[in-house]
Amino acid sequence: TSYTRASSIVPENQSTGVPALLHAPTWNAPVKPLVNAACGEPSGALADIVARYEVTGLVNNAGLNHLQKLGEIDLAAFDEVIAVNLRAAIQCAQAVLPTMRKARFGRIVNITSRALLGRANASSYAAAKAGLVALTRCWALELADQNITVNAVGPGPTETDMWNKNNPPDSPSTRAHVARIP
Repeated sequence: TSYTRASSIVPENQSTGVPALLHAPTWNAPVKPLVNAACGEPSGALADIVARYEVTGLVNNAGLNHLQKLGEIDLAAFDEVIAVNLRAAIQCAQAVLPTMRKARFGRIVNITSRALLGRANASSYAAAKAGLVALTRCWALELADQNITVNAVGPGPTETDMWNKNNPPDSPSTRAHVARIP
């Protein structure tokens, strides 16, 4: 399985001193072990970070997509897509929420995708990213009175390892996607 690439877990952003879970661009290992380590229950890198720092900002940017047509969707692969795109976001948000509530301040940004509007062979990913938008809307309503904002950003095609894996450069659909980018 090919995962979106990320960077190493570091205790803080080296340039700002701000606690950060992911800091690019030095690491090229799969995200699954990173997400599992960061959002494991009850220990792991995320537990260590929230124990050591007052985290009031979170960007949920993990992504995984297995391209499969309806009728060919492997449920284990579906569960994996949901775990990476949704479960990890919930776990990370819940881990930092007590500090945000105590500070009466927080910012959560969930990275979604325009794939939530529908894309052939991407049922699992589209469902997961649409679910992340739904979580964003719910959390924004639940947390607004505590000065904690929750927003979603849904970029279009972005050149990542996952994009390159799922969109070969010579593919007609890839060329069509690229041609629509202003």
